[in-house]
Amino acid sequence: MFANSVFALDVSTLADPDVFDACYQAQRTERRERVGRMRFDNGKRLCLGAGVVMEHALAFAGCRDKDIVITPQGKPTVEGCFFNISHTDEIAVCAVSDREVGIDIERFDRKLTESVIKKAFTPAEIRMAEGNPDIFIHLWTIKESVMKWFGLGLGLMPEHIDVQLAEGSDTRVTISDPNHPKLSSQADALRFTCFRHEDYHIAVCSTYENFADSITWISPP
Repeated sequence: MFANSVFALDVSTLADPDVFDACYQAQRTERRERVGRMRFDNGKRLCLGAGVVMEHALAFAGCRDKDIVITPQGKPTVEGCFFNISHTDEIAVCAVSDREVGIDIERFDRKLTESVIKKAFTPAEIRMAEGNPDIFIHLWTIKESVMKWFGLGLGLMPEHIDVQLAEGSDTRVTISDPNHPKLSSQADALRFTCFRHEDYHIAVCSTYENFADSITWISPP
């Protein structure tokens, strides 16, 4: 049995052409094709970095050589472990576990428009974040991690998730989605482990009270 872990990669390390090429050649065909479809250099690095950190996590879990299967809702899965990926700006992260997991990362300086705030957040959440934009990012990453834990794609939207922020793993969520009434009872078991790294906020959704104590930073192989 392996321990829950969160792995992270600063994708700026892939700006070196030799490092980029070595990592690119080590990826699965599907990941190389996705990288090739990216138009801009930063997008290529993020896409490749997601592959690098994912493969590192799968190797850690003993699942490196297993096939990745995509669910009808678009969530990648592997027999023998659970994992989830997120990336933004210059950081790619991957959480791996023996139970279902969702992860999201955002920069605190991400600008959320007024229309997005009114649509994605409940009135109670908006009042909670009044005067402190960082709280919106905190709430947003938790909502995204929940959506990714369920793996329903756009079948579950952030406005249906109500976050009650508290210290540590005491944060809870309720889900009120008329299209998925059974999600409400499942949400009772969800717990959240959050990390701050410089200007980034990372939220992990799982059923563990404490998913991991820290993030493990990796370098390109």
